[in-house]
Amino acid sequence: MVDPDGTAATRALAGPNGKMAWQLHPPILRALGMDRKITVGSWATPGVRALAKAKWVRGTMLDPFRWAEVRRVERELTSHYVEAIDAVLAGLSTDNFQAAVSLVQLPELVCGYEHIKLANIENYKETLSTALQVFRQSESPTQ
Repeated sequence: MVDPDGTAATRALAGPNGKMAWQLHPPILRALGMDRKITVGSWATPGVRALAKAKWVRGTMLDPFRWAEVRRVERELTSHYVEAIDAVLAGLSTDNFQAAVSLVQLPELVCGYEHIKLANIENYKETLSTALQVFRQSESPTQ
């Protein structure tokens, strides 16, 4: 909602007397035990724009939240997925193409915030393991 088109659409939706606000649940407040979102009014637009422009920091050494459980697990997932893709590419054939397509679409399961994402990651890992087994079983016997 910080890009001009999004802001204009929000203002159009709210009408001339409508107010714009963001609902945030910053990790630092979550770590301190706050279990609900905070509402930040349009006065915070410059700060929200700055946060949006700082997305490039995510996943780098400059990321202040890089040690959070979700971020650590996300980094681990990358290597697991790359290994799975390497296995798929090494054994890909017309016989197992559909199994390969199903397998490469699995990252779509990993969504949500914090505990929801962590639960989805567990589901993803189990599903990936099963999908790899199905893929290997569908490999043609000549390989």
